[in-house]
Amino acid sequence: MDDAAKEVLARLKSAPAGQLVTLGVSWCATGRAHHERQICHVVVLDDLGRELVNCKIRSRQVVHALTRMSGLTLADVRQGIPFAAAKKQVREAVAGKTVAGFDSAFALRHLQSSREAEGVLELSDVFRTFNPRYNNFSHYSCEEAVYVLFSKDTFRRCAGEYAQKYLSLCLNLQNMEPGDLAQLQESLIDFRKFDYSSQRFFTAEPYEGFCMSPFRRETCICGAPLRSTDRECVVAAPAAPAAPAAP
Repeated sequence: MDDAAKEVLARLKSAPAGQLVTLGVSWCATGRAHHERQICHVVVLDDLGRELVNCKIRSRQVVHALTRMSGLTLADVRQGIPFAAAKKQVREAVAGKTVAGFDSAFALRHLQSSREAEGVLELSDVFRTFNPRYNNFSHYSCEEAVYVLFSKDTFRRCAGEYAQKYLSLCLNLQNMEPGDLAQLQESLIDFRKFDYSSQRFFTAEPYEGFCMSPFRRETCICGAPLRSTDRECVVAAPAAPAAPAAP
């Protein structure tokens, strides 16, 4: 177990009751490019199971609610509260507390609430394994970790589901010893190697129609969804002009 994983486990175990929170968010599309996204739903839970925040965020720029991922419709998004009000709720909920989850720091930056939190624990640091063949780490998703730990498929990606999944993982990790974690990491390796069902985490959608450049989403403007995250197109690309008729 590497130092990053040890630190996450130690901080999870030492967090006082009520001072650990999980943050789940859903995103909507504000344009065709992959980076044109905005948080449209926020849920914050504490380690006592209390719901501290559950609000939808209104935006006039939304062109697609990404309903299959967010569970929201355009009408839901347009009836949400203003961003400033949602930001205030999140800041009050995370103030002086530790936020745990996958990519929680990224979400907090979008909500302009990073400074209020006592710290952020990246659970992906725990669910990763060293690959000596390539001298790097293999990373595992939240869905894979939940499936291996609880034998439960969790493909819903809405804010409330994410917050609940992160909380379940945190509570489970708090009771783990280093040996238990090592065994879990071995189970993740075996799951990805030998369990055919694991392939649906990566090939649930065909390649056709999906962007194959996930590492340059900041500049890609093809309009196609990312195969690993987005499950439906945002706005159809304009049709190519018809070829001139042969004389």
